[in-house]
Amino acid sequence: MWILDVQGMHCQKCNMRVSQTLQEVKGVAKVVIDNPQRPSTPVLVTAAQPLTRSEVEAAIESAGFRCSHIPDVQQ
Repeated sequence: MWILDVQGMHCQKCNMRVSQTLQEVKGVAKVVIDNPQRPSTPVLVTAAQPLTRSEVEAAIESAGFRCSHIPDVQQ
């Protein structure tokens, strides 16, 4: 599980774009996005199978957003 800090999400459409992009990544089980109307939005990603944080970050960046990770909570 990772919590990523995503920059650039300003509306519900951004929320949907990030969520859909992450759901298409093999191994992602669940995506929870907290209030997409802030300059920096926490996004929780849970994996159902082996998946790296860099794969998740690359997917977010491919959707047009910047992200950084919040200190690891990977289990």
